Amino acid sequence: QYCPILNNVFNGLPLGTTTMISAPSGRGKSTFTMSNLIYPIIRDGEKAIVISNELTYKQYQAMLLSIIAVREFGYYGLTREKINKSRLKDEDKEIRQKIQSFIRENKLNERLVFVDYESADISVVKKMMKKYSKLGFNVAFFDTFKASDSSDGRAWGKIIEDAKQLTFTAKETNQALVITYQVAPHAENKYSMSRADLAEGKSLITVITNHFIFRPVRNEEFSGQKHDLHCYK
Repeated sequence: QYCPILNNVFNGLPLGTTTMISAPSGRGKSTFTMSNLIYPIIRDGEKAIVISNELTYKQYQAMLLSIIAVREFGYYGLTREKINKSRLKDEDKEIRQKIQSFIRENKLNERLVFVDYESADISVVKKMMKKYSKLGFNVAFFDTFKASDSSDGRAWGKIIEDAKQLTFTAKETNQALVITYQVAPHAENKYSMSRADLAEGKSLITVITNHFIFRPVRNEEFSGQKHDLHCYK
């Protein structure tokens, strides 16, 4: 319903596997994951935990409200900026009330748990995955996976080791783990990216199940332009 081709290529999010989503910094990794992976999962009755050292609970809450406004009510006016700044018009407030009723009726608030922590300590992520797996949460979303000490000259080695621990935990708990990871700054303007363009740990994909990279479409790539993209549906 949301990403049929991607779903077909990856065979969904099989339990016990790890899927990594990469993009340049600030280009929508969290939004894409929540909109196209996490929300459809909880909408279908599954439980998911979001572990974040990037965005706050309030930011994710605003994101979820705007996603439901579009997905369920076809309403594009309830933006995260409006919600965060409390600048809602009467029509926005009416839609928000409908969304809150929709969340209660479909028990979405019981199927999505948010864990906010200010570190890159993998042990915290593992602990949360194990705790909530016992409560029936089959999906874990870790946003964002990064080196615990980026100043360390061997940060890439720590990244690989941490990735191994996460993938092992996903198998141990039989959860589908989704992690976000940044593309290196030097590759942000490239038209085509590969694992060589990942920040620090190029060998990350050797320990995960699925990986895909995305980036914004540029002006010169629209129809009739110099680098016209020929997309398929």
